[in-house]
Amino acid sequence: MIRHASQPADSDRVLPRLQFHVVFTERVQRGGNPMDDLKELLPAHLDWIAAQEEAGHLFMAGPFRSDEFWEGDGMFIFKTATIEETEAIAKTCPFHVAGLRSYRIVPWQFNEGSVTLTLKQCSGTFRWE
Repeated sequence: MIRHASQPADSDRVLPRLQFHVVFTERVQRGGNPMDDLKELLPAHLDWIAAQEEAGHLFMAGPFRSDEFWEGDGMFIFKTATIEETEAIAKTCPFHVAGLRSYRIVPWQFNEGSVTLTLKQCSGTFRWE
């Protein structure tokens, strides 16, 4: 049984240990407007992300950005069993193939936290928090 470090010794709580792999993807050419480097392949990149989602590999993805900041970097979280499987997927990203971004893969276990999803079928809306 895996116990959280702060868990009392007499607790029988078991961590779910959901295995994921995080791909940190960073723009190779630093400085300037990131879209200058990435815009040509952006449609292919978005299609690739949609294909990973459709195949059931992708858990979450997105850029490291705010309204004031973006360097062209981002992250993918894949629901894959091994780093090798993740590597095989990550290297097919159009930005990686073209050498515009490099990447690093880190295994990650989702043990704590929550995701709440509200789906309203009739209105075709959803909200998650």
